[in-house]
Amino acid sequence: MKCRGKCRTAYDDDNGHGTHVAGTVAAVNNSVGVLGVAPAAELWAVKVLSGSGSGSISGIVQGLNWVIAHNNGGKPKVINMSLGGRGRDDQDGQYCPANRSTDAFHNAIQKAVCDHNITVVVAAGNDGADAANYVPAAYDEVITVSATNSQDDWPSWSNYGPDVDLAAPGVAILSTWNSSTTSYNTISGTSMASPHVAGAAALVLSRYPSYTPAQVKQALLQNAESTATWKNTSGNPHPEPFLNVRGF
Repeated sequence: MKCRGKCRTAYDDDNGHGTHVAGTVAAVNNSVGVLGVAPAAELWAVKVLSGSGSGSISGIVQGLNWVIAHNNGGKPKVINMSLGGRGRDDQDGQYCPANRSTDAFHNAIQKAVCDHNITVVVAAGNDGADAANYVPAAYDEVITVSATNSQDDWPSWSNYGPDVDLAAPGVAILSTWNSSTTSYNTISGTSMASPHVAGAAALVLSRYPSYTPAQVKQALLQNAESTATWKNTSGNPHPEPFLNVRGF
């Protein structure tokens, strides 16, 4: 059926989640609303979930392959994946192994990171469980992010474990919303923490454009703030350091 010039573009956000994430990454510095971690960074919207926030692994893989195919001139350099589901790392402890994963999801991420130098940042998950049981959070090639609140503490629902690399703000985060060009919303989740780190990765690459994903991750970890002395009332182990963008 023809929609007479009113067709929605394929990447339109009919949920709000993606717009919120985008604002955290790159909302412009114009004294209006919110300010992104990497203000005015170029964004590419790749829609892989439905309006209700559901989707399939095959759809996510197609989205990753689209990004790889459009990586002309080294763009885009960072993928943010504020999504995830049950699963485990089939090549745990191996970073970009010569014999790549036969799992389609993991293989697509390895292709992006290892073959095309695209840094991939992902949400740890919101089940208060070990991130080793969730993908893409468990994959060694990604930067996995947990959520913290304004008291530098972790909420009980933020996933944890050795697969988590960094912590970033993820509770009551104000950002852009899809209702209108002037709408904002406050929501919580590791989905909100991940784009803080994706924006930081973009800042690193703006200074060091030749950095590989491994070097971007190392730069973020070296600059991160230790949480060894911080209060943690979540009931779960969270030794990961806190994102710090000073100096980038």
